[in-house]
Amino acid sequence: MRAWLLDRMGDGIDQVHLGEVRDPSPGAGQVLVDLIFAGLNPADRYLAENLYPAKPQTWPHILGRDGIGIVREVGAGVTQFKIGEKVNVVHGQAGINLPGTFAEQFVANADTLGAIPDGWTDEQAAAAPLVYETAYQAITQWDDVPQQSVVLITGASGGVGSACVQLANAMGHTVIAMSRDANLKMLAMLTARFPPRD
Repeated sequence: MRAWLLDRMGDGIDQVHLGEVRDPSPGAGQVLVDLIFAGLNPADRYLAENLYPAKPQTWPHILGRDGIGIVREVGAGVTQFKIGEKVNVVHGQAGINLPGTFAEQFVANADTLGAIPDGWTDEQAAAAPLVYETAYQAITQWDDVPQQSVVLITGASGGVGSACVQLANAMGHTVIAMSRDANLKMLAMLTARFPPRD
């Protein structure tokens, strides 16, 4: 299959090149997915520049933490997904310690994939999970934060920042978002679009 390959840690994302690798196949508890879209995440760039804590074990490495595709094959013991079902990467080691989504196909552990939420486009499903998972962890990592607190979000117009704005607002917090002037209208729209739940 074709994949975008990184030959060495530290080369940088601009050195990724298109090449051929062996077709993957799922093992027990795994799913083989035909990719439709893959999202480019800052984690991919940081890993390529050797600025990420994880270190791939095999080279060349296939980056790609985010993606959406169609289940082609399921390994032994996989019952939650069926062949032909559309799934996305919710979390896991894709693109870090395992080959990622910058390829025609990839294999993932079944528990790292999810069904596409109603109303989501393919593009949203390919790009949103990692930033929203990171945002949720950032907002909920302290047990002693009172409900309906005032939450300051710096870098609020980036992927994780805008997800933090939306999630914190939906959790009932008062959000103070910091960003450049050019992004203030977008942040106001995000807050208004996702009003707090009662």
